[in-house]
Amino acid sequence: VPLMIATTSPLPAGTTGAPYSQTLSPAGGLAPYSWSITGTPPAGLNFANGTLSGTPSAAGTFSNLSIQVFDSSTPPQNFQRNFSLTINAALTITTSSLPPGVTGTAYSQTLVSAGGAAPYTWSIVGSLPPGLMLNGATITGTPNAVGSASFTVKVTDGSGQTAQKDLSISVLTPLIITTSSPLPS
Repeated sequence: VPLMIATTSPLPAGTTGAPYSQTLSPAGGLAPYSWSITGTPPAGLNFANGTLSGTPSAAGTFSNLSIQVFDSSTPPQNFQRNFSLTINAALTITTSSLPPGVTGTAYSQTLVSAGGAAPYTWSIVGSLPPGLMLNGATITGTPNAVGSASFTVKVTDGSGQTAQKDLSISVLTPLIITTSSPLPS
């Protein structure tokens, strides 16, 4: 039976700072198998015995991985396949604070994340001020009560990675001018 690598490219994506392990599957040939790699795996990953593993430390797309498998037949069969691998930056929430709102005045503030892989899903743990809601990545609405609300925003990316951050919004009373018109001369 001819030898081949059953695993296809691209390999499943990884994330900087998170453990990664992907074992390639040989098919055919005569076990045991030996492996070699041409090209440099992403920083933090090593290739041994058909497994690419470690904790990646650099984000990017790595398309220079040529992996070869050899079987134990005499003479040995070999098969080579080129692989690509994307390492995503760790997911973080970059919004550091939210501006205050004013009762009776429309409010809209978009939350921002960096890293990870699309699509992104946002959620709130706790409660927003009355009159505000989360719509996608945007806190929107018209606050209707003075006060302050503390809550946690959470984002989940397409690979299941999550990040969260504690934030708050203060809701203020609108400015009211009490001087009658016309002004005295």
